[in-house]
Amino acid sequence: MLYASMQSFGEINPEDFNLEGAIYNGENWFLFNRSNGKKSKNAIFTISGKNLTDEFSILHNKFKLPKIKGVETSFTDAILVDDQIYFLATAEATESTYHDGEVLGSIIGQIDVAKMKLKSHKIISKTNKLEGITLVEETPETISFLLCEDNDTEVLESNIYKITLKK
Repeated sequence: MLYASMQSFGEINPEDFNLEGAIYNGENWFLFNRSNGKKSKNAIFTISGKNLTDEFSILHNKFKLPKIKGVETSFTDAILVDDQIYFLATAEATESTYHDGEVLGSIIGQIDVAKMKLKSHKIISKTNKLEGITLVEETPETISFLLCEDNDTEVLESNIYKITLKK
């Protein structure tokens, strides 16, 4: 019921529905739709309510994310730090939401939760498909994350990278 409601509310066909990140802040769920398909349906669904089965409300925010080599990036993961969402997004040369394509690069970005607006972004790779993010350290001046790469292979190994950003 929840997924069908999200698809209807966001006007996203099932073939373009691909949740690639989830955050729970103790009150709301933020679910990230990755749109590397033709329809470009990058979105954050904010879900609140007593449960996720039959007593919930949905807010839907569409996002036009930056392009790499002419291809729009799409959400691959996110984390909440204070009142800011830090996210990863990757550009792939594919028209499928699910089938992998040539990796054109990845960005890290920041979204203000209260405004649900893209605050900043930075290209962090032109060759890697980064799909996992976790907070490592935060100081008054910087914030550091570990990032996980998806190699799109059958090998069950992944490279982990560390990035430090100025606040």
